[in-house]
Amino acid sequence: MRLILHIGMHKTGSSAIQHVLCRNRWLLRRFGLFYETGGRWPKHTPLFEASSHQNDFGTVHPRHGSVAALLAALPRAGVVVVSAEGLSGPHPGHAAHFDGWSPEVVLVLRDPREWAVAMHAQMVRSRVVRESRTLADWCADPVTQAHLDYAALIDRWQAVGTVRIVPYRRPILR
Repeated sequence: MRLILHIGMHKTGSSAIQHVLCRNRWLLRRFGLFYETGGRWPKHTPLFEASSHQNDFGTVHPRHGSVAALLAALPRAGVVVVSAEGLSGPHPGHAAHFDGWSPEVVLVLRDPREWAVAMHAQMVRSRVVRESRTLADWCADPVTQAHLDYAALIDRWQAVGTVRIVPYRRPILR
């Protein structure tokens, strides 16, 4: 099995990629490519949630189980594609769960200034987050800075696999 792991980042067209792959799973399978979502989502939400839970609490996710079990459930033949942009987050445990799997990691990176503006706007609009800080204050936050540390992100994933960096290009609207 060859594992291709698309980890985004957020605000780089991940949802569009996930929807196209999900809608065309039947066609991709005919060519030996298996797009795995882990359930009803167009992305592998259980994998990210299990990883986050294990990283934060040191225990197996109560609903999704362990990252190891989710990975073991993937098809064992062909090319397996998994997409979960949350895995591009700054926690080193995300990459560590894939040690021994040698994934080909696809990382879409956006100009940090453009990413910050787009992500901040999403956080302001979010009914859950309700971000109230200015863009400058939000960007100065150490958590935001950790998300923008692209060198550390690349290093974490290169320790467990091959990283392919794809530059994000804003779509041209006509």
